[in-house]
Amino acid sequence: MFIFIMVCASVFFEEVCRLGYIYHKRSNHAGTRTTVVVTSAFHASCHPVTVIRPFPIWHSTVFTVAIFCAGLIRGILRYRDQSLVITFISHLLADPGIMLICSIYIR
Repeated sequence: MFIFIMVCASVFFEEVCRLGYIYHKRSNHAGTRTTVVVTSAFHASCHPVTVIRPFPIWHSTVFTVAIFCAGLIRGILRYRDQSLVITFISHLLADPGIMLICSIYIR
């Protein structure tokens, strides 16, 4: 139960920070495409810490690119719906699958 609460809290704060605050501030000064790419790059740059240590560098690179692509998708969803709800739900649904894959790989 504790892990579930921590995952929900981290996803919530991540989405509010990245697609709430940063997206909003950046979109006032740049176009939508630039804003989505910049927030996705920021999102991906925060995650290598979690994938570099337990995985070989090649896998870490692939995971970081996948995280960047997920950030692009969520940024597009944010733009399309003008809401954080769908991005929060998609992130929340993706994390358990990612944790399952990582737990199988790390064993």
